[in-house]
Amino acid sequence: MKERTAKSTLQVFLFISIVFIITSLIQLLLNIVQERPAWVLTLVSLPLPMFVFLAVVIILDLAKQDFMILKGRLTTIRGNKVIVKTSNEREKKFNITSNQMRELEKDKDIEITYYKRTKTVINVTNV
Repeated sequence: MKERTAKSTLQVFLFISIVFIITSLIQLLLNIVQERPAWVLTLVSLPLPMFVFLAVVIILDLAKQDFMILKGRLTTIRGNKVIVKTSNEREKKFNITSNQMRELEKDKDIEITYYKRTKTVINVTNV
């Protein structure tokens, strides 16, 4: 299976969010045209703001390209999740790919580059 980059993963999620927005809007419009009760319209329109919010957050990450760089000590590796303890003793959790996981060792200093809003990991390096 081809390994996806962080940018292409966000682009796929953006596409899916836009598809969900379009289908939610179509469903809402069809229910309005069929003069459904207000509670049905409310129920159908509930997921729409969530999809719009997700799309906006992903668009901001892809457009602004303002990455965060975190340096810390890798404390835990569980599946594809890692926990990094920063210099101020805060623990941060990240999901990383299996290719990035191969290079990591527990209790070593690492540097993680990730998107600011979605926390999608771009790069992991040993320091």
